[in-house]
Amino acid sequence: MIRPLFVLATDSVIQDVSTNQVSVINLIERITPPSFPSVVPRLTFFAIFERDEDSRDLDTEAKIHILLDRKRIFSDNLNVHFSKGSKLNRNIVQFQGFLLPAPGPLQVQVTIERRSVKSYEIPVVAPPNRPETNDLPRKPRKTPSRTAKTSKSRAAAKKPVKSRKQRSARR
Repeated sequence: MIRPLFVLATDSVIQDVSTNQVSVINLIERITPPSFPSVVPRLTFFAIFERDEDSRDLDTEAKIHILLDRKRIFSDNLNVHFSKGSKLNRNIVQFQGFLLPAPGPLQVQVTIERRSVKSYEIPVVAPPNRPETNDLPRKPRKTPSRTAKTSKSRAAAKKPVKSRKQRSARR
């Protein structure tokens, strides 16, 4: 029998070619976009499947379903192929630009033959309400007294403006 062991949502998954080791980068536990609808630039789902030692099946098909607030927004088939003698299979599904139309629980389900299910849930949360700039209390502005303003402007008006030639001639 083949069954899914787990499924994760991450920013990225790297599988080393020489050692076959997997690195999961930035596990996603919560998504808080600035507004809705919103696009997650990169979203990767990583699933591991296991088969019993006495199982003769090397190939099977699994399904991945992504639901937002219990509504299916994505569904596809996954090819699960086990090498001879291997008990584990890894599957990586990567999106470049995943659309989130509204807040709600984002759930990823991986199933095999409708009987074996593993899921991972990520809360997609609306941003906190920020006060509008019009609602903020305003501080009174300090303005210089009228007499100080006029005396500065009169002093500036009395000074003659020198041209560049006059200034460079003094040097």
